[in-house]
Amino acid sequence: MIQDHKHRWLAFGSAALVATFLAVCGGGNPCVPSRCTSGALMTIPITSSAASLAGTTVTVCRNAECYTATLPDVPVAGGGGTGLFFSGTTFVLGTLWQNASGSIGLDLEWHLDSSQLQDGDHYVVTFTNAAGVVTPVLDKTATYTQLPPSPEECAGGATCSIANLTN
Repeated sequence: MIQDHKHRWLAFGSAALVATFLAVCGGGNPCVPSRCTSGALMTIPITSSAASLAGTTVTVCRNAECYTATLPDVPVAGGGGTGLFFSGTTFVLGTLWQNASGSIGLDLEWHLDSSQLQDGDHYVVTFTNAAGVVTPVLDKTATYTQLPPSPEECAGGATCSIANLTN
């Protein structure tokens, strides 16, 4: 469930936050950048074999807004993940993984401003294989947990909203 991945979610935004830290804090102030990004993180275990995923697309929807990407080749077991690029958006990201055990997983991130998120948002993820067969892999409703900025954050630290996805 998404709550279990809160720390992982916070780590995803670290690269962008370093740039924000340097710009906002000037490098000399004893503050830290905002520690989170609002939206949803979905971790999806994939039971298909790497070979059977060739030509598969993934569609991610939040309410009626949907974006599609083609799954890349499954990376080598235990190596780094491979990014997915969703057409028409810069705020939906994906990473395809193969763990050392050989299990395959897909992490999906949907980044939004907290003001755009509402309890009851509906997230749906489907796979469409090369033959055109559509398989639903996630269908959940969100409630959002507010994470206020800490006193150590740089001036203007934002309150973040992290999705808790349930059936």
